[in-house]
Amino acid sequence: MCKFATKLNDISKDLKSFINVDKDFDKEEKLLDNQDLAFMLKCSYRTLQGYRSNGILPYAQFGHKIYYRVANLRALVNLKRIIHQ
Repeated sequence: MCKFATKLNDISKDLKSFINVDKDFDKEEKLLDNQDLAFMLKCSYRTLQGYRSNGILPYAQFGHKIYYRVANLRALVNLKRIIHQ
């Protein structure tokens, strides 16, 4: 869990620069796909699948593609900060 918290901290630093679709979506409605998030977390797709299966990481699935709301990732980052204070 500590490793996951460290990776979430990295996300909070890179999230704004990684997503550049301000014109198309509301700030809280931006989506990252499985590939984007795995790249940001520097983890495998299987690791993300484990997070989804354990209910740690909320997601949406459209067809065979998995998406994660940026708002949910921010909430996880904020939760991690509260836990580690």
